[in-house]
Amino acid sequence: MQLIANQTNPSSIIKTCLIMYQIWLISFSSNLLAGQTCAPLKIIGSKEHISIAGINFEALVDTGAKTSSLNAQQIKIIPGKYSQSTHWVSFFIEDPQSGTMLKQLKPVIRFIHVLTHSGPPRKRPVVQYQIQLGQLTQNIQFSLSDRQNFPQPVLIGQNLLQQNALLVDSSQYFLATKNNCHTSSLEFKPSLK
Repeated sequence: MQLIANQTNPSSIIKTCLIMYQIWLISFSSNLLAGQTCAPLKIIGSKEHISIAGINFEALVDTGAKTSSLNAQQIKIIPGKYSQSTHWVSFFIEDPQSGTMLKQLKPVIRFIHVLTHSGPPRKRPVVQYQIQLGQLTQNIQFSLSDRQNFPQPVLIGQNLLQQNALLVDSSQYFLATKNNCHTSSLEFKPSLK
């Protein structure tokens, strides 16, 4: 795989090279200190299997989405009783294997406004779930939205990718589950056009 800088400004190319080198060096040295033999850069595919609340989903990786998203139906906000109290949200998620609709009740972490192609921004609640992606287990925030018209009920966004320094190989699928220690020799060749 090659990473090519499409920048014409030489100082931008140098800065990009330095940033890539620093990321690699930090990741490589921390792996050596921990005694790990995996590649310093973790690479996932453009589609991955992810477990959320013990339910297995197929997820689409979207490097442009800031917050990950989960398909939810019958979303109802339950306001807090006092001005400072936490809002809650009740909703249903579908288990893809059984087709069963599972009722969920979670505290709202925050609200986001998402721009849509068909009108004004939509306010969406954000909740937190523990996920498993390959060997990675961690708490991640998901916005709740109706994703029934999309092939994947889960969208993995920048919040998961950046927190774990994950790179995406858009030509591959399910790398996290195929090989928990996926390696790749990365060459960075700046374009000097």
